[in-house]
Amino acid sequence: MARFVAGKVFHNLSRPSGYYRAGGPTFPWSDQLELALETAGALEGPVAAVASALAGLQSDLRWYRSPAGPFASVNFVRDHAHALLVGPGGIEERDDVQVGLTLMGPFTRFPDHRRPHPSAFLALSRAEVRAGDSGWATCSPGGIFVADEGCEIAMRCTRNPLLLLWCQRTRRR
Repeated sequence: MARFVAGKVFHNLSRPSGYYRAGGPTFPWSDQLELALETAGALEGPVAAVASALAGLQSDLRWYRSPAGPFASVNFVRDHAHALLVGPGGIEERDDVQVGLTLMGPFTRFPDHRRPHPSAFLALSRAEVRAGDSGWATCSPGGIFVADEGCEIAMRCTRNPLLLLWCQRTRRR
């Protein structure tokens, strides 16, 4: 399912939108991003290549935070951020797909939430994930997981920052 969702997103991305933006606001929490990218970059293969590409985009990312929700850790609002690479407000502005990053500081739990669109996630760091009625599962760097439309999902990390690359198709074209 994750390959299907990602395949649909990348199919849409094969047609450029023509709207690009550069130069996001400075991210006050860049030490956590640096640590996560350094850790991912130390791995071999595709994860290191993705980390290297993201490191080159750091100055163009526009970071934002989402509100807390059920079962979020007390530090969630302060210790997490998202950035859109592709999508509304992203480096490439478009409304049919979104490709983004989620960064969480150590010992942070993302609240339980439902995904409005099928989403595929690539773990660039160790993550613990709970989707639907299943229990918590560990996702190693390079691992992928999916949240179907309407599926409840939660994520958490322990002593190291969590960094996820995610994608979703928001409407059909």
